[in-house]
Amino acid sequence: MLQNLRPQTSGQVKEYQYKSFLDTYNIDWENIPFYYGNSTSDVGFLQFLHESTLNLTHESPQLVHNLVHNENLDGDSYLKDRAVEYIFNFAKENNIDIKKLLRVKLNLLLKNKVDKKFFHNPHIDRAGERHKVLIFYQNDSDGDTIVFNEKFSEKRDTILSINKRVRPEKGKVIDFDGDIWHTSSSPCNINYRLVMNVNYVI
Repeated sequence: MLQNLRPQTSGQVKEYQYKSFLDTYNIDWENIPFYYGNSTSDVGFLQFLHESTLNLTHESPQLVHNLVHNENLDGDSYLKDRAVEYIFNFAKENNIDIKKLLRVKLNLLLKNKVDKKFFHNPHIDRAGERHKVLIFYQNDSDGDTIVFNEKFSEKRDTILSINKRVRPEKGKVIDFDGDIWHTSSSPCNINYRLVMNVNYVI
C-alpha cells in the first residue's frame, strides 16, 4: 500500500497518502447502498456561529453508508469488516495508536452548481467527547474539506477563520483533532465526491 511515513503537517492538519479503501478491496462505489440525509451535519451547531460565517454557508443533501455505529464496532454493512481492517492497517503503518473506533461512514456528495465561496454547515462530529478525525478521499474531485482555526465551544457568535482547504484527491488522507470546527463543500465540476469519515480515540 502507498503510504507517507513522514506526514505533511499544515497547522492543525496532518496529511498522508494511502491506497483508497475502494481500490484496496476492488469495490465499485455504484454498488454500495447509500441513504439520503437532508444535510451534511447536525444543524444545531449553527446557533453558535456569527452571521458573517453563516452568510458563507450553503447546505446540501448528503448520501451516507454507515459502516461502524459505535465503539463496540456494531454495524450491519457488508463492508464493515473490511473497513475496520483497512483503518487499523493504515494506523499501524503510519504509527497511529487507535484505541477505539467511534464511528465510520462513507459520505457521498453529488455535483451541485453553487459558488465556490460557499461551504456546508461548520460542525464537529461528536460534541463533548474527545476524539480525532480521519478523512480518506476515494476519488479525485472538487468540493474542498475546510478546516478552521477555531476549536468548538458553546460560545455564541463565533467567527470562524480558515486554517486549511483540502482538495479531494484519491489516496489522500487527513487527520485532525475532533474539536476543531470543519466542514465540506459541494463538488461543482465533478459528478461526485466520496470520502470515508472516521472518528476515533487514541
